[in-house]
Amino acid sequence: MRNVDAKAGPVRRGAVRGFTVLELFVVIVVILIVLAISVPAFSAMLRTSEETLAENALSASVIVAREIAAAGEGDAAAVFQYDPEAGYRISIAREAALMRSTPFEGATGPGVFDVLTPADDAPPVTLPRGYSIRGYAAPGTMQPDQYGRALWYDSADYAVDNGSGGLSVAGATVSAAGHWLFPEDGFYDRSEQQTANENITARQSFMVRFKNGTAEWTDGTGLGLFVDPAASITPRRGEIPSALRSTLDVSERVSGRDLRLWARYIATTTDLNDDEDVDDADRDLREALLGPTSNDSVVVKSLSRFAVYRERDLALGIGARGVNRQTASLYAPFDADDEIALDTAGVLDPVDGDVRQRISQWITGDTNLDGVYDTLDPNFDPDTPGGDRPRAAMYVIQRQTGDAVRVSR
Repeated sequence: MRNVDAKAGPVRRGAVRGFTVLELFVVIVVILIVLAISVPAFSAMLRTSEETLAENALSASVIVAREIAAAGEGDAAAVFQYDPEAGYRISIAREAALMRSTPFEGATGPGVFDVLTPADDAPPVTLPRGYSIRGYAAPGTMQPDQYGRALWYDSADYAVDNGSGGLSVAGATVSAAGHWLFPEDGFYDRSEQQTANENITARQSFMVRFKNGTAEWTDGTGLGLFVDPAASITPRRGEIPSALRSTLDVSERVSGRDLRLWARYIATTTDLNDDEDVDDADRDLREALLGPTSNDSVVVKSLSRFAVYRERDLALGIGARGVNRQTASLYAPFDADDEIALDTAGVLDPVDGDVRQRISQWITGDTNLDGVYDTLDPNFDPDTPGGDRPRAAMYVIQRQTGDAVRVSR
């Protein structure tokens, strides 16, 4: 006979009892403790993995460019590029032609540029989000040309105009110094193309270039033009000669070998507008299509020293508020009415002193910005509070072998 409680009803044997509030609290506390221990370790592991990927991207790109050059089909290069939306990438390029260009209005003679185009058999290498590579322009590398004009990194932060087309005394001093440069090829007016002889270098960056056949590091003729068709709203569709349009549909932004043929045609054809007369109109068309002021070209120079780092680490390390939210870098968003510029009025406003100098100090290991490189002292204890904590990985390209070698400061 079943036991029956007059008030509670039948007693069910084996009934499952729920958790008490105290037991749930204990479980939650245990989970939080486990997370507190594991999350930092996982974050550190993830960061280490991303750092390794970023460094491998540099090494792999150098190897690919070097091997292409060694194959004997012309110089090859790894071109460093940054897009505020897409992030950092390294593009492999091949030499296409040599072009004489009138770099700006009023110049008394042409400049000479090596034209390079993307390699059709080597896709770009992308860095992990938030990681960057800077190239070191040694003192004298950024000096103005014989006309007193800066053709490479002529933005307001590196070249101060004297108001008459040349560099001011301050601008010449800055250009003569050494700088750790960031690619400025992603900061330009995307609403329209530049026109010939505009006094601005719309896009500029750096590369590591290797000599045809030997794979030795080289700087070629000095400056190069890397052809990188821009995603402009109003592409220059009506300015392509009919003879060229029938061969290559540039309006559809050809790539690979076709782009190389197109660049070679633009660089070397004398009667470019096909009017049976070689004159200034041909020169202006060449400048608009492929010159240093074209949005489809990036002015580049070969460097041999590079630093791989996390952009936010650099920003906080030099005293900035962080990176600009729109560009994910230290640069301000490009305004068609303004020049390419660091965000000195925004995230860099708290920085005390010359931003360019602070960047150089931090990258080369003086992370506490006191002017003393602690790690050079053999007796330095890494655990010393307030001491330097180098975060950037430094690489040097060996000139004879073309190897990318990691070095200490």
